[in-house]
Amino acid sequence: MKTRTNIVLILCLLFNIVCFNQRAFSQEQQQDYEIAYKKAIQLMDEGKTQEGYDYLNKAIGINPRFYDALYARSYYFMRDGQYAKAIRDYDLLILLYPNVASLYLYRGQAKFYLEDYENAETDYRKGYQLDSTYVEVINALGSLYFVMDLYKDAEEYFNKVIKLNPDNIYAHYYRASTYYYTKRYDLALKDIATCLKLEPKDADVKRLKALVYLGKAKPKDAIAIYDQLQKSKVTFEEEDFYNWGIAYYQLRKYKQALFYFKTPQKHKNSNLYHYIGKTNYKLKDTRGALANLNKAISLSGKDNEASATMYYDRAVVQYRMRRPRQARSDFLQSIFLMPELQENQSLNKSLNLLGNVQVMLKLDKKSEKPLLDSIRTQGYQVRAEAFISSGDSKNALKELQAAIKLSPDNSYSYTLRGIAYAMKNTYNDAVQDFNKALKLPQNRNAEKTYYSRGLTYKELGMYKEALGSITQAIAINNKVADYYYDRAILEYETRNITGAIDDINVAIKLAPAKLNYYTDRALYLSENKQYKKALDDCNLVLKQDANNVMAYYSRGIAYEGLTKYAEAVADFSKVLTVYPNDREVNLLLRKALNKMHQVKK
Repeated sequence: MKTRTNIVLILCLLFNIVCFNQRAFSQEQQQDYEIAYKKAIQLMDEGKTQEGYDYLNKAIGINPRFYDALYARSYYFMRDGQYAKAIRDYDLLILLYPNVASLYLYRGQAKFYLEDYENAETDYRKGYQLDSTYVEVINALGSLYFVMDLYKDAEEYFNKVIKLNPDNIYAHYYRASTYYYTKRYDLALKDIATCLKLEPKDADVKRLKALVYLGKAKPKDAIAIYDQLQKSKVTFEEEDFYNWGIAYYQLRKYKQALFYFKTPQKHKNSNLYHYIGKTNYKLKDTRGALANLNKAISLSGKDNEASATMYYDRAVVQYRMRRPRQARSDFLQSIFLMPELQENQSLNKSLNLLGNVQVMLKLDKKSEKPLLDSIRTQGYQVRAEAFISSGDSKNALKELQAAIKLSPDNSYSYTLRGIAYAMKNTYNDAVQDFNKALKLPQNRNAEKTYYSRGLTYKELGMYKEALGSITQAIAINNKVADYYYDRAILEYETRNITGAIDDINVAIKLAPAKLNYYTDRALYLSENKQYKKALDDCNLVLKQDANNVMAYYSRGIAYEGLTKYAEAVADFSKVLTVYPNDREVNLLLRKALNKMHQVKK
């Protein structure tokens, strides 16, 4: 069985459920858990939260299958922001009631709040699969994709909701938001009109309408909306004052803009400080501009792409203050964080930048091009690395295409593109890029390239080449645990068990806290008939993580090697509660059962 990453967190609870005997409850006990549940709800309504939880725990302790109590506890966990605890209750409820779509919605929402978007999507899709007309779960999918900036997918699901329920204001509002972010302003206004027809006084819808007008460069219409909201005595937030100020900034009424930008007090909003600085500059206050741009960059983060325009504008201010060295440094940092700033004039205009600092500093000379290209290439590479880390190979490849176009001889771009190709399972293309990277001297990262090529060879089943490549990475840096861990897997696959054990021992010495190293070593030890040592590794892991599926799997194999078939059966059974369709484990379980029965005979 291959190593799994998604491990169910409630094995122990599951085993209790399996062993539970419904008929064991007496009428008196049934009354007890119902009484405890009702008391819990009463206490929660009175604001006595901890006592309420105590009574819910009591009800569930008497009857672990009591839906109302489990559902209520998960609800209160969600209300109180204890999302991980809510997920555990939803796990149990779903095991008991696997065909209730709402449970997948609620568990997905808990994961969404924890920013575990991948697993939230899985739950939402399961809920949608169970009920394709369930408006709440369809809206949840749309909202998830909206937050992930996947506007096309978000729009698709909001369309589904509106088709099912034309008056669903939530779907209209968020579809309007997707239109706004994709600059389809007229479509956004149509959905906003529908929202206002359904809820004429909805302040959030009016705020969105103001943003759309700003996008359409109609600041007077946006100002009219904010004036109307003020008359309605709506409580304004930082973003309202920011956007109100932007409207006046677009009108070049800088004193009025500055008034609204400065209205929020004691805030940490980098965008507000950025525009205060820009407005200071427009009002000929360069010192004030510099001070506020410094605050903006400090709050946004020096290495954050969102700071790129702040650096660019600060470069203009520095230039006007006759600080060309600082201006040059800020400009170079801006194009590192956002490489497009150097040549995309339409982008520069839409970003309301304070001027063309490249021309001011005479950095548009031919002699400066190699430096600028090198910095921008590094910027594209950093972006690509971020996309690779988030699993987005498609956007990583786009960034790397731009990097390679700028600097065709930069080795590291090919290393990263090879990794992105490998993520797409186009392994031959990946190997070609790794080989090319190793031939180019400029900005070469041979260690990373050898290691990545080794992993790719492994996926191609070329174990000899994989071993050789990872060994070359180890020759460069012998202090990385994962190099030994992955080479151990390759040694195991090529039946060099002694080599696998030697490598995994080094990996554990370098990174003793990684539990998966111990479960893998247990497999290698069992293969080498060192079953007791394998048991020690598994028990060490289970002591720290009682729900570690791989530990049960590896321990089951060790128990079988020690002819302790009943224990092996128990461990394989635990694995199958999480992965019921795993063929290998099902086969191991059947073999262990047969041997156990033979011993009994």
